[in-house]
Amino acid sequence: ETAALKEVLSARKEEAEKEQARKERLERELKNLRSALEARQAEIKERTEAAARTMEVAKKTEVGLREEKGKTEKLAKEYEQTSAKLTKQLHEVEEALHTHSQLATESSQ
Repeated sequence: ETAALKEVLSARKEEAEKEQARKERLERELKNLRSALEARQAEIKERTEAAARTMEVAKKTEVGLREEKGKTEKLAKEYEQTSAKLTKQLHEVEEALHTHSQLATESSQ
């Protein structure tokens, strides 16, 4: 009976040691998984912040682009107006030269 009890006690001790080893292994795995999860969360946070910064830059660039487009359109309109005025003035000068030339021809005759 003592031998049987020693055998049962030895079996339970061996089983407890196996369970303890399993528990320690699972705790290590859990610790590793938590570390990996924290690292992944940090990476996601970093990428999210980078994406937000990129979006902010994109918005500012878009606003700047709209402003520059407005300036360009205004300058193009001013160019067209100035070009039209210049063309009109050149035409007037040509007409004046022609008229002056005709008057000079008539007076010399």
